[in-house]
Amino acid sequence: MKALDMTHQGIMIFGNGSRLEIKYKLAMPGADGVRSGHVIGDLISVDQALLAGSIRLVCQDGLTLTTLITHQTASGATFVGTIAQNGHHVPGILAQLPASGGAWGGAAVHGPEQSS
Repeated sequence: MKALDMTHQGIMIFGNGSRLEIKYKLAMPGADGVRSGHVIGDLISVDQALLAGSIRLVCQDGLTLTTLITHQTASGATFVGTIAQNGHHVPGILAQLPASGGAWGGAAVHGPEQSS
C-alpha cells in the first residue's frame, strides 16, 4: 500500500442501502487506478454479511469508490477500490440517505430508507 494521507470522514453504503459514517485514510492511486485505504474504528459490531460484499465509500471531498474489505481487525479494516464517481454527485447521494444525528459525525449503522 502506498503512503496513506491524512484522515478523512465519509459514509460507507452497504448493498442493502444501510450506511455507516466512518473515518478513513486513503492511499494515492496505483498506476492501474486501484485505490487502497484503511477504515479507522471497530467494525466488529457491523453485520459481517454487509462487509462481505461490495461497499460504496462516499468521501467528504466528493470522490465515490466501489470497495471491498480485504482485512479486518478490532482497530479497523483495509480495503481496495476503484473510482465509481468523482465529484459533483455527492449532494444527490446524500439527499437519498436517511438523516443522521450529525453531518459526518455518527458511528451507528443507519438502515435503508423505507418508501411509502
